[in-house]
Amino acid sequence: MTPSNSDTIKSPAPNGLDSSSQGLLSALWQWIKSYGGLSDLKRYNAALKKSNEELRKSNEEMRILDEQKRIQHEQRLNDLRQETAALRQQNAKLAELELKLDIVLRSPDDPLNQTISTEDN
Repeated sequence: MTPSNSDTIKSPAPNGLDSSSQGLLSALWQWIKSYGGLSDLKRYNAALKKSNEELRKSNEEMRILDEQKRIQHEQRLNDLRQETAALRQQNAKLAELELKLDIVLRSPDDPLNQTISTEDN
């Protein structure tokens, strides 16, 4: 009988794996089994991917809505600034008209309109 190749090749562990690799694989397999096996893990990953995609879409929609709200807010601020400027202009015109009316409507009995009498008058 001749020795087989597997007898002549000395590997540290079966399948060419050392003990630390075996421990890692064992831990990985235990973790996979805790999720119910590979098929359940694949379903779980697919559900996570779907959930992540839905979150991305939702985040994009929220970003678009936030941008629209920001633009509307800026437009309202600009409108209010224009209205404020127009009201200030109207107030200035009203103050000017009020002053003119005061001058025109001042009664002759008004002490401001009376001339100061002197003894020479």
